Amino acid sequence: MRRAIAAVLLTAALGGVGVAVAQLAGDDGRIGPDRRLLGDGRLLTPYGTLAPLGNFPTGGRVTPNGRFLWTVSTGRGPNDVRIVSVRTGKVVQVLPLPGASGGLAMDPVHPLVYVSGVHDSRHKLQQSPRGTPGINGDVIHVFSYSARYGVAKFEKVLAVPPPSDASPPQSFPNTTTKVAWPDRLAVSPDGGRLLVPLNLADAAAIVDTDSGKVRYVKTGNYPYGAAILRDGKTGLVSNETTGTVSVIDLDAAKKVKDIQVGAHLSHPEAIAVDPTAPRAYVAVTNSDQVAVLDTSALRVERTLSVEHPEGLGAAPVDVAVTPDGGHLLVAEEGADELAVFRLPGGRLPGEPRKRKPHKRKLKRPRIVGGARMTAARQDDTWHIVGRIPTAEMPMAVDVTPAAANPCGMRTAAQRSRRARRCMKLLYVSGKGLGTGPNPQGPQPTTPDDSDDFINRTQYLPLINDGQAGVADFPTVKVLAAQTATAERQIVPTNAVAQPPADTPLRAAGPIKHVFYIVRENRTYDQVMGDDERGDGDPKLTLFGDEVTPNAHALARRFPLLDHVYANSEASIDGHFWTAAAKVSDYVHKAWFQNYAARGRPYDFGVYAVTWPANGFLFDQAERQGISYFNYGEAVAGVVPLPDKDRTGADTQQVTKKLAKSDLGLNGCYPNDSSIGTDSITGQQVFDSSPPAGAPVGSESRADCFARHLAEQVATGSVPAFNYLVLTNDHTQTLSAGARTPRAMVADNDEGLGRIVDTISKSPIWKESAIFVIEDDSQDGADHVDAHRIPAFVISPFAKAGAVVHTRYDFLSVIRSMELIVGMKPLGLFDALATPMYDAFQAEPSNDAPYDAIAARVPLLETNPKGTAGARAAARLPRCLDCIPQREMDALLWKSVHGQDAAPPPPGPDAAGERAADRDGHNPASWESGSGATRSARPTGCSAAATRARCCSPSSSCPTWSCSAGSVCCASTSRCRPGSCGRSRRSRSASSRSRTRSPSRSPSGSSGPRSPGCAAGATRGRRSPPGGR
Repeated sequence: MRRAIAAVLLTAALGGVGVAVAQLAGDDGRIGPDRRLLGDGRLLTPYGTLAPLGNFPTGGRVTPNGRFLWTVSTGRGPNDVRIVSVRTGKVVQVLPLPGASGGLAMDPVHPLVYVSGVHDSRHKLQQSPRGTPGINGDVIHVFSYSARYGVAKFEKVLAVPPPSDASPPQSFPNTTTKVAWPDRLAVSPDGGRLLVPLNLADAAAIVDTDSGKVRYVKTGNYPYGAAILRDGKTGLVSNETTGTVSVIDLDAAKKVKDIQVGAHLSHPEAIAVDPTAPRAYVAVTNSDQVAVLDTSALRVERTLSVEHPEGLGAAPVDVAVTPDGGHLLVAEEGADELAVFRLPGGRLPGEPRKRKPHKRKLKRPRIVGGARMTAARQDDTWHIVGRIPTAEMPMAVDVTPAAANPCGMRTAAQRSRRARRCMKLLYVSGKGLGTGPNPQGPQPTTPDDSDDFINRTQYLPLINDGQAGVADFPTVKVLAAQTATAERQIVPTNAVAQPPADTPLRAAGPIKHVFYIVRENRTYDQVMGDDERGDGDPKLTLFGDEVTPNAHALARRFPLLDHVYANSEASIDGHFWTAAAKVSDYVHKAWFQNYAARGRPYDFGVYAVTWPANGFLFDQAERQGISYFNYGEAVAGVVPLPDKDRTGADTQQVTKKLAKSDLGLNGCYPNDSSIGTDSITGQQVFDSSPPAGAPVGSESRADCFARHLAEQVATGSVPAFNYLVLTNDHTQTLSAGARTPRAMVADNDEGLGRIVDTISKSPIWKESAIFVIEDDSQDGADHVDAHRIPAFVISPFAKAGAVVHTRYDFLSVIRSMELIVGMKPLGLFDALATPMYDAFQAEPSNDAPYDAIAARVPLLETNPKGTAGARAAARLPRCLDCIPQREMDALLWKSVHGQDAAPPPPGPDAAGERAADRDGHNPASWESGSGATRSARPTGCSAAATRARCCSPSSSCPTWSCSAGSVCCASTSRCRPGSCGRSRRSRSASSRSRTRSPSRSPSGSSGPRSPGCAAGATRGRRSPPGGR
């Protein structure tokens, strides 16, 4: 019923009921933070005032006096604490950290805050100055703060190393290094003890806050959340993969029992204790549930559900109880909203008190419309009474405490009387309002023989800047309005009320075979920006028609799709999105720190702890008996390595999926980690056929696929669903002796052409559809949005020569394929996705065979030795996607256009409030001039302040190294917003106001640039070490 109401609201908003609507009137397919429109089509309408935060914040708690919200940034970039004033909604202080997991707890007695700390980044640009406390991780950072002004200072660190009997964490490849990884934590009511789950040591630490003494207790696997009951003697710790909560006697440091709160791999996470009743609430993330614990009997009292009708995916990650114990708030990471449950005795502000019915008024119930009608309203205790929309990915939720001072009441009596009306609702959003196009920013210089170029680059998805939401706790009327808004927000703006009657996207329809091709890393503008029919910018095109003739020919023959967006930022989350239509909360939080080299192991896709709730597309095909074959996708639960969390049934499923793939030593199709070289055999890998002169033993993805298809056609066993990876367009940059970037991209393009050629000349062509996407968009620039990718739909049923501007994403592609093969959606995301109806036609009239175009670039062309680019490439990491993206962009551009060519803005996804900081410098370190965050500066430049950078005035690039909207002042060699005569205070305000401005020019700048000048920030990614 609730979703039905949302559908009515949506169709009404679209201007009609019961008709297929591809786009809103006037919608051009574009997205971005200025529109508050995400790539999945959600139009964000967050409740409250937003405050910009740091890189992917995942933790947040309010001070006991209700005046300040502490948040923790845990992304690939600089980790820090940001303190937000509840009254003003502004950040009052930033406290840099070496590394953080998101754990944060307030001392209820003393003005102290405890923050879980992990290892410092091992990437040079992100390292903290030597001697920074807690730099080696496995610590708790202790801060004191001013209760009145909110300003904090560092006090000490408490060490929580892994216990002596702990095992090294599961990792691929295996590791012998033990890691504790302190996560969420709790403080006892008297402030004397901490309870700290050690997520990678399968234990909890009980820490004396004065002496620092640590005692350990064994828990379940991957302990995450913690709480201490009001007696101060009993602790609770949630265990992610075992689905339990461990009850701990804090005095004896012993586990009392385990309470089963969810199923195997259900991932119980945050825990909140009821301040008025003997209860605790546990967010069971992968099950879309909240377990209610009776803390007296130590059992599950009941289970609450936040699941949406379409399926799993809401992902409750945090819980909070109002000070009066009347309502429970649940942060739904996957639904971009907060759920509000009524608890016993709960009453919203403005809601009339519940009256008991007079016994003599109704002698017996009346029947109204077939339902029994009683005198009193239906009791909705323990039910959701509303939902509140947030910014993208709410990771934490809190409420100001009772008798706090958010309204300025002077006396305790006034505060108590007004507490409920003045209560504030607070939340932390991990990804804010989206990213947008690449803004003008620091650009890479020509590679030379020094380390300066590398030191000035970065490798991280810094675009994931979060937001804090500060709002009045909603009244009953406000909550009703916000619930309606949340219902609309979760549905894509271009949702289709009814599919076209003649669409071929249907089960048992004319299309019998789907081929799903996943490539690597390119943006739309980088490949297709030179196609004048689409929304492209040819100035950003690096691999145009000359390098990718098949991509361009396919876009002319079949639809040109110019607004398809990746749902990912990098490889790890990218392959989960493409293979599962979902990324688990565990993966969301872990991959950032894995990329940051902060000691988080690589376990993605290989180990069960990382699997999404409903598994992968292959698992759904198994459940429904849909035939499939996997060409090279290893991040899909198909690797049968020893796993402490995998059951016998899990292992059997892994074995089934592996048998329907070409993975392993006996296969001929290299997996997705094999970029130019097979990660297992060491042979040269081509996406197309090995050209004449290729080394003996070279492997070919296109040839391997052709052999498989020929055998399947001969036996009448072509699967309904076929998943292929084509990864050579990732390239190996300018490494001396390696194939050149344009040669590898041309090889990838020819490989795509040959696969289409093979299918189109087979007997199954007239009942086939080919979908082509990138796994992410991180390695290039785009003038529309950093997530935009080149994508293709190839089929006799695809519209011939059409230009389709409709907004689509990974989920649109997946939903379209599911409709064709009759596969049920895996969960909330693909169930709500907009299918690609606009790209298809009813009849298979576009059925002429396709002839692959031979590469126009020599496929064996290699990078010369001894060049500046080769020397720079030799210093780069040797694993897939470990190369800083800005550096990768510059090397690719110069490899194609020459060493003197100025590259375009390195991106994607380099927009946000912190764009000025995206050259990797830690603003705090600039003032002190300490640590590895320092960078070579032009002559005459002094250390810059937080929002300024030293720059080098020149005729070609006058804003070199300046943030968006800033100019380089020749008199001081420093960046200034707008003009060179403004104060620091106005400069800071101007910089913030210009960030993500809707009036920005198409290139992302606030004004014209000199020829050859480019702007942007970096975005990096990492792949599994040798395993994919």
